[in-house]
Amino acid sequence: MFITDAKVTAAILAIVVVETLVMDTTDLSPLVGGVFLLVGCITFLFLSVCRKAGRPMDHGTQAAIK
Repeated sequence: MFITDAKVTAAILAIVVVETLVMDTTDLSPLVGGVFLLVGCITFLFLSVCRKAGRPMDHGTQAAIK
């Protein structure tokens, strides 16, 4: 998976690097770092799936019109 999709690899590495920098420069709990990684990866996954599906991100008003 990571070899064929460079954008996924770069995004996940960026999330991990940012989390590492935040955890090293602050005195936050490791639990906060874990939550950051979880939320960051899930958010990226959601955005990636939406982009691949070709759907617009704003489903609220357009779904009611259709």
